[in-house]
Amino acid sequence: MKYITVSILLLISFYSSAQKDVEINRLQAIVDSTSDYNKKMAAAFDLAKQLSLLDLRRTLTLIDDALNTASKQGDSLYVARFTQVKGRAYAVSGLLDSAVFYYYKAIPFFERHGKPDDVAWLYNDLARTGRKTKDYVRAIEFYDKALQIFRTSNNAEGEATILNESGVIFEYQGNYDEALSRYQQSLDIQRVRKDPDGIGYSLAFIGVAMGKKDELKQAEAYLLEAMRIRLQRRDSFAIAFNYADLGDVYAKQKSYRKAIEAYEQALAHASRLKVPDLEMEIHLAISKMYDKVGNSARAYFHLTANNWLKDSIYNIDKMTEIEDISAKYQTARQKAQLLQQQIEINKRNNAIILAVILFGVAAVLTVSYYKRLRLKQKNKLQQAIFEQQQMAIQAVMEAEEKERSRIARDLHDGVGQMMSAVKMNLSSIESQLQFAESNQQEKFSKIVHMVDESCKEVRHVSHNMMPNVMTKTSFEEALRTFFDHLDGDKLQVHLFTDGLKDDNNKNIESVLYRVVQECVNNTIKHAGASQLDVTIIQDENAISGTIEDNGKGFDMETEGKKGGIGLMNIKRRIEFLKGEIEWNSAPGNGTCISFSVPL
Repeated sequence: MKYITVSILLLISFYSSAQKDVEINRLQAIVDSTSDYNKKMAAAFDLAKQLSLLDLRRTLTLIDDALNTASKQGDSLYVARFTQVKGRAYAVSGLLDSAVFYYYKAIPFFERHGKPDDVAWLYNDLARTGRKTKDYVRAIEFYDKALQIFRTSNNAEGEATILNESGVIFEYQGNYDEALSRYQQSLDIQRVRKDPDGIGYSLAFIGVAMGKKDELKQAEAYLLEAMRIRLQRRDSFAIAFNYADLGDVYAKQKSYRKAIEAYEQALAHASRLKVPDLEMEIHLAISKMYDKVGNSARAYFHLTANNWLKDSIYNIDKMTEIEDISAKYQTARQKAQLLQQQIEINKRNNAIILAVILFGVAAVLTVSYYKRLRLKQKNKLQQAIFEQQQMAIQAVMEAEEKERSRIARDLHDGVGQMMSAVKMNLSSIESQLQFAESNQQEKFSKIVHMVDESCKEVRHVSHNMMPNVMTKTSFEEALRTFFDHLDGDKLQVHLFTDGLKDDNNKNIESVLYRVVQECVNNTIKHAGASQLDVTIIQDENAISGTIEDNGKGFDMETEGKKGGIGLMNIKRRIEFLKGEIEWNSAPGNGTCISFSVPL
């Protein structure tokens, strides 16, 4: 389970489980009350680092407020720091594509401020995403860059961390001697530094590697020594991983009862800390151990928990999206650098030309010419930055649609096919069964009917999730098809469209289709409405729409503070398209959603 341990190793350095809620509340109080900019930003930064492991939504709200404040102050260093923490918060939640985007975005700020160690930590963050997606070549490339910077700046803590994390790559590749060499170097550095936490992690890394070499007694000894340190430090994150690693060693020793006990301790800590990656792996490991001791019921329970968690977090298929984002970022950045170099060359050439012209041209004309030239250069640079941002946003949108496609295929080809097979098998044995009573025949028929309805529901859900819903039809036809599948007895839908064109940008139409879907689903789930009116109108400059129901409505102020995921998703999609969206609702008066997206 080493890949989970090191995936949040740097973040753990920002957080100690011994810190209580009172510390978070103290920092929040400073952020809310102080008018001193430096104190406010320092407290917000410390609070963001702690919350990034606990509450993604609260972390993002805090960071966005801090970024806005820092931008108004022109403080690009704090902009860089909060951008990096934002990436880490997404990484902890398994949203690796978003994490990579913000890591790359932070690098130029740190480079301009001459902060090599901060750049090295970003390379470490990027390397961990490469490790998670099994792109080990890219991961080693970033680790080597980080290691070189830390050695140049004599940063012993950074060097020890990189030696541990890069050793994991060699461990994955079966090169345990190289991995142990790096772990030992890290342990030597941490002992010189007298850092108990660092010593604990190095001992744990060595113990796991020893276990993989089947040197199980030595592995157990190292892990127990690491556990002793971590229990003294009350480091719940590290304790959870340590128990999991001990479970692996006991499993190899065929001490299955001891392995189950260690895994159960690890699961208890992971559940309290809300680390879904670790919970998923531990459930699978416990399932195998219960299978070894013949307890099939407990084995099935933990296997089911593992599968549920697997569907709720990132998938390795995201590697392609991350590669796309990386490639597009590098290309856009190179273009921006070339443009900046050309601007510098032009500025030097123009300075020479202006020096000659000054002898024959009035000073006013010279100053006017220079200002116009600078404005033109600034516009070019801003255009390059804008294109870079648009490429990154487009990559994130494409990644989301690809993930929908994967889930839809899994539903249709996996669950759908299995449900169809169940129906066929039930139907085939119906004629072979002898029912003692007539109501047994009716109950059996109801079961077959329920399976059939489940098959239809799976096909309907997978169809709605497919991102290419409009590749074979127009936006308007896709909406009408979607509404035709709704239960007309429970909800009457009136759709009015005007001016929609067939040559619109498919990405815009796809996002708007998802917005309408989300709004309708919210109406069905929460509004208790009997009527829904949807209007979509296109003019020369924009596509506008309203979605209005006669349901029970909601309190705008209360729901706004809650920040529901559904409302956040709708708002985020419209913001991707540079559009605007408004909600108008009150208890008992229904809900009206209005949006406008520029073409």
